[in-house]
Amino acid sequence: MNSVAVTAKTSLPRFLSPKTWTLALVQGTFAVSVAVMAALPHYVTTSPVVCATCGGLLGLVAVVLVLLGSRVGDGALLALATATVLVAGLIMAVGHGEQAGLLAGFGLVWVGIWATGFFRSRVVTLTYLLELGVICAATGLNPQHLRVLAESLPVLATSVVLSVLLSQMLANLRHEARHDQLTGLLNRRGLDQAAAEILDGRRGAGAASLVVIDVDGLKQVNDQRGHVAGDRLLAGFATELQTAARAVDLVARVGGDEFVAVLPGLTAADAEGWAAGLRGQSASVWSFGVAERREGERLGSWLDRADKRMYAAKAQAQAGAAQLVPVLAG
Repeated sequence: MNSVAVTAKTSLPRFLSPKTWTLALVQGTFAVSVAVMAALPHYVTTSPVVCATCGGLLGLVAVVLVLLGSRVGDGALLALATATVLVAGLIMAVGHGEQAGLLAGFGLVWVGIWATGFFRSRVVTLTYLLELGVICAATGLNPQHLRVLAESLPVLATSVVLSVLLSQMLANLRHEARHDQLTGLLNRRGLDQAAAEILDGRRGAGAASLVVIDVDGLKQVNDQRGHVAGDRLLAGFATELQTAARAVDLVARVGGDEFVAVLPGLTAADAEGWAAGLRGQSASVWSFGVAERREGERLGSWLDRADKRMYAAKAQAQAGAAQLVPVLAG
């Protein structure tokens, strides 16, 4: 059996987004743990009826998440995660042993880490504030106040520390995934994501132009002076491009010697003037093509139009240089 077949058999269904199946896994695992606590006599430190009810609800929610798949939006996912936090708080409030407190605490940890992995810091902060509020309420309702507080707060603190570490690691991974390692500019994937945010938002209204730039002579530099010299050429031009860009612009390296600048608010004529001014001051030789965005146009076709104009300009420059050689020779 080849590797493609193995991947096809072991991968999750495509209709389940990672945030959906992860929450389903969290709730399903929590449901099983609560059910075990209700079923085993030496774990019955909480009302078996409460445990059975909570476990059944969590298990039902996990099944519904798997069945509905991509039809569950972020709002519904956060509401279900909130329900999981409330269930953990209920177990803390009615529990009379350390098993109940620790189990509920780990339920809070799972939800906190899930929120950290898939949502912005504002949502993560609200999640932990909710969990802290639930812990305080459970502490007040449970007759064994100090025990609940002593068991739950260290677990919550551990969850916060893990979330901070996870958020830093994810931020580094996202940056590496979206940026070119040599130049530090956006790569094609990063450009696709950043441009989509602009085109779908208020910044996408009005004129916008795209400039495709091809650095000339990179192959000759690599062949004659080595790839280190070629890398220095690309990095130097990337610095020029980044310096010339405004705060609202997007600049990216999308190929070996190909760069892109997305210029919101500029017409094609304005963008041509911008690119011509940059080329006049550049230490590198390069060709460019400009395309102004059509209404409702996506990045792919927009980029393709600018790319064709860049190659046309490059061919025209090469033809002019070829005609100039006999004149100089004569």
